[in-house]
Amino acid sequence: MRGEYEALREDHEALCLQFINAELDLAITFCQMALSAEDYRKAERNAGNAKRAFAAASHRLEAPTTGSKSTPEIDEKLQRVGRLLSDLDRLAHPKA
Repeated sequence: MRGEYEALREDHEALCLQFINAELDLAITFCQMALSAEDYRKAERNAGNAKRAFAAASHRLEAPTTGSKSTPEIDEKLQRVGRLLSDLDRLAHPKA
C-alpha cells in the first residue's frame, strides 16, 4: 500500500509541475500578445489573462502539495514572466 501511495504522490507532483509549466507558458504568450497589440482593449484583456495565468502558477507553486519543488525551466519562465509583466506595467503607467 505504501508503494502505491508514493507512486500516486509522485504522479501528483509531476502533474502539478506540468500545470505550473503550462500556466507560465500561457502567461508568456498573453504578455507577448498584450505587448504587440495595437488595440488598447486587446492589450488590457491579454494583460489580465497573463496576470491570471501567472497567479494560478504562483498559487500552485506555493501549495504544500507541490512540495515547494521547482525546476530550472520553471524558474526561468518565472523570471521571464516577471520581466514581461514589468514591461507591461511600464507601458500602462509611463513616467512623465
